[in-house]
Amino acid sequence: MKLINKTITIQTTKLYEFVGLEEKINQAIKESGIKEGFCLIRIGHTTASLVVTEKDPAVHQDFIRNLKRILPEKQRWEHSYEGPINARGHQATALFGSTHWSPVKNGELSLGTWQGIFFVELFEARARGIDLTILGE
Repeated sequence: MKLINKTITIQTTKLYEFVGLEEKINQAIKESGIKEGFCLIRIGHTTASLVVTEKDPAVHQDFIRNLKRILPEKQRWEHSYEGPINARGHQATALFGSTHWSPVKNGELSLGTWQGIFFVELFEARARGIDLTILGE
């Protein structure tokens, strides 16, 4: 068994941006030499989430609309000193999560036909790190 830890980085450009991660993750898996196993994906940020969903921008827009409905910006937030968008980002991350794992088959992520793994920016544009742990043979 081989275990590889790697950090990939992305640069977001706006609030609620969906950034597809499969290409960078598959490149890291390829570089690891692991053909069969699994990959754990983790973001170490409290105002961003990992979402596994369709690669359809309409699905992403529905996600954003529902996020705004569930966590309205114009409500009283105890954690308000960084602004309501930041407070909402923390809550959304807790709801939607910051980790995902996927099987690795034939040297790449094994996802469903329509599935994509997306980093979702829930605060403001910035460089973000995504930690990968790839385990297998």
